[in-house]
Amino acid sequence: MFDRTPSGNPLWRLSRSSLLLVTSALFAAGCDAWRGEGGVVIASVADHRLTAGIAAGLLGPSFRGREDAVSLLAEVWVNHMLLALAASEDTSLASPGMEAVAQRQREQEMVLRLARQEVHVDTVLGDLELRALYQEEAPGAQVTARHILLGLPPDASPQARDSVFALARELRDRILQGSDWNTLALDHSTDSGSRDKGGLIGPFPRGRMAGPFEDAAFSLQPGEVSEPVESSFGVHVIRVEERTVPPFEDSREAFRRQVLARRRGEAEAAFVEALLQREGLQLAEDAVQKLRALALDPESASSPQARGAILAEYGEGRYTVGDFVDYVDGRQPGSRAQLSGLDDIRLRSTLRDLVRWEILVLEARRLGITLAPNEEESLVLGVRAQLREHLTLLGFGQLEPLEEEAVATAVRGSVARAITGSVTILPLGPLAGPLRERYGARLYPSRYPTVLAILEKESTGGKEGPAS
Repeated sequence: MFDRTPSGNPLWRLSRSSLLLVTSALFAAGCDAWRGEGGVVIASVADHRLTAGIAAGLLGPSFRGREDAVSLLAEVWVNHMLLALAASEDTSLASPGMEAVAQRQREQEMVLRLARQEVHVDTVLGDLELRALYQEEAPGAQVTARHILLGLPPDASPQARDSVFALARELRDRILQGSDWNTLALDHSTDSGSRDKGGLIGPFPRGRMAGPFEDAAFSLQPGEVSEPVESSFGVHVIRVEERTVPPFEDSREAFRRQVLARRRGEAEAAFVEALLQREGLQLAEDAVQKLRALALDPESASSPQARGAILAEYGEGRYTVGDFVDYVDGRQPGSRAQLSGLDDIRLRSTLRDLVRWEILVLEARRLGITLAPNEEESLVLGVRAQLREHLTLLGFGQLEPLEEEAVATAVRGSVARAITGSVTILPLGPLAGPLRERYGARLYPSRYPTVLAILEKESTGGKEGPAS
């Protein structure tokens, strides 16, 4: 409840050896292509350009038809170029823009302190209450059951459904009247894995079986037979053979921690919901359409007017297209592709989570929750040390100001290592905004198909490749 949304994962999935062959071929072709001269530009940072030919040379024919891979490559190249240029101009990493990378950790600490200060949980939990909860919830319980499965296709007609359920009820009645379960299972069950064993399944814990089947099995006592239960596999008649629960004494303290953690989560959720209601959070009617357009075409929000469009309002605040663009820019490369694949409900949920975080940070500031000067200094120094370590791993640790060729060469190598998985792809976080504003980073998604066209020609014997 007090977390931000998670970062995404890379879309590349090829063997390291295959990608190294592609990278080696690009190096063998010469470094002139990496100077950004000629070719269709698909991304740019300051005076550096990533052309369609260069991108095709990096990706190779294995990525033919994969526009998502082209998009990811362009985003990684932009991020690495931004970091390389910043490192070459500010080797101490002490500029205000560099220190902005500590913003997320600072906000997280503020929100954690807000939760500790404002969310109150009853931690008194006596053994009698704990034992009663344990008996009710039966954590760690396992069930052994028998079932007879009657197949029912998802597109079955109403008449077919009625027929299957009528047979299931008939079988249940015959079982209750004393008919042999094993014989009925052998004659009627469509579950080939358990039919010859009298439909025996288990023991199994919660979370292992289909939801409706599991709910029914765990609601029965040993010897009880269920009414017909429909799952994605068909219609079941279930009898529980055995139900085991670990002794209370063996699980007492672990269960106590689980209950208290759940209570804390419920209290935090109630606090946040009350805060959102107090602030009157309202999402714009066209918010989802705007988010989808931004995910597909980030350049649609390049103008100040477009960035100022409102996605949500709360209290005296508002969350704009520009806020969302800065958030996406700071996330793991590939996040745009993932966002474009979300349905409307999940997009609205994502936006609501982002605005919720802004409101929590605002509430912490209203209540005067801040970091002490020594805590702030320690945080910034720690983040700066982590960033310096990552820059070194990328090969940016020894860059000197204004060495443009050295910067281009270092980025070429770091992107190649990112593709092979040799280095972690670092999300820029709050550093993205200041760096993009300083260096003027641009992506041109409408030109990505040019890369695919080059890859297609190469795979069919064409000679088009990296521009020089």
